[in-house]
Amino acid sequence: MRELYVRNLVGEEFPLSEYTVKRNRSVDNAARTISVDILLDEETNLQGYREIRNQTYLIYDGETYVVGNVKEVTTGQTKKTISAEHIFYQKMKLRSRIYTTITGSRTPKELLDFILKDTGYTLVLDTTNLPEKIDVENFGNNNPLALLQDLVTTKMQAEFDYSDTQIFVASEIGRVTDKQFRHEFNINNPSKEMDTTNLRTYIKGFSTQNADGSYYYVAEYTSPLSEVYGILVADPLYDDQYKSSSTLGEACKQALTDTIDFTIQLTAMQLEEMDLLDVQKGDYLWCIIDPFDIDIRVRVVDIEDYEDENKAPLFTLGKVKRKASALIADFREATKAVNSIYDTTTKKVKPTAIDGSKISVNLANASGQVTSAQLPFSTANSSQAGLMSAADYTKLANLKTGSDGNVMVPLATALNAGLMSAEAFQKLNLIAVNQNGQVIVDFSNADLSTNQTIKNIQERLTLLENSSSS
Repeated sequence: MRELYVRNLVGEEFPLSEYTVKRNRSVDNAARTISVDILLDEETNLQGYREIRNQTYLIYDGETYVVGNVKEVTTGQTKKTISAEHIFYQKMKLRSRIYTTITGSRTPKELLDFILKDTGYTLVLDTTNLPEKIDVENFGNNNPLALLQDLVTTKMQAEFDYSDTQIFVASEIGRVTDKQFRHEFNINNPSKEMDTTNLRTYIKGFSTQNADGSYYYVAEYTSPLSEVYGILVADPLYDDQYKSSSTLGEACKQALTDTIDFTIQLTAMQLEEMDLLDVQKGDYLWCIIDPFDIDIRVRVVDIEDYEDENKAPLFTLGKVKRKASALIADFREATKAVNSIYDTTTKKVKPTAIDGSKISVNLANASGQVTSAQLPFSTANSSQAGLMSAADYTKLANLKTGSDGNVMVPLATALNAGLMSAEAFQKLNLIAVNQNGQVIVDFSNADLSTNQTIKNIQERLTLLENSSSS
């Protein structure tokens, strides 16, 4: 169980009991908040319960939070419901103020040092993928938190986080891992949401008003998302601090909400068994949810956990806001994929997009004529098998039809085979029938081998007759 204490405004600390805590840690502006429900128990937490007031401090899991709202009810059991924000926000917003401004092209470190001076925080900066210089006009004259959020989140398109004494700035906070959240394996109750309520695609800006009511500097910006959603007009930007149309145009671009909120929420289980105990906000991991057709590496943008360390935390995945550049790239990639398989002229799928090796056709109800060129296999010829053997093809090729359509079978001759071989035809020619119906075999024209065979037969008959008579 994660411990909870209360510290009053004079620094005295009191332990608490009978409480539930919900903590949220988000990538968006490094938000870190807790929501607490605590029951009054006169035997265990009476003193600490009474010390919980607005602007006192709650020490939870080693971090300090400032109580911002307290609601107490006495229906049933007396209870306080408290919301508190990390002390970082109080220090940066209410305990310090910058009254000066700077103008010009500065490095991110120069601008961050300007913001953090006298705040008590030191800077840890990773310049990877950050701009080398940033143009600013009259930058300052605000609290350090507002300037930090404007510089890092808006102008640098980066992120920040913090500890008790340090502020970390990088293009992205977190790690890229191969850990997995998998549906019906180690997650429960997944949900996804996409919100375009605040989407705008066009904005106009004005600076330095003239005596006649016109403006000396005018700029406008149209988001690439207008290609998809059309022109959605945002409220105009009026700000006299910009002294050129280019800087005013850049301010319009930053002010426009051309983003789409996209989130996936799920409850993760088996954190220890699946090596997920160290997953932090900002980390990338694999999310596989078959019913949503999701199998991608996404980012943990918010973690909601509880005082009971055995209770499964709730993770919010996906980019908090998908910028226009990323969204339009997705749309163009999808269009490119469609155009690769669809012919807009013929309104048909391109033949090159079809893998014929994976097509099966039921010909039970088919009609029409199929040519050999349309068959996925070759036809036979005299030297190559196909639908039939080469030998069968040769036999069929020898068949001829007459004018009546009947098959004509060639007859054999002494030189050419037909219904029988030429050799058999020659033997049959030796047989004749006289006028009395007697069969006569004429061997006078037989070849030498036939005569020799007959001579041998006659010699054997003679020997048999002689042996029987003796």
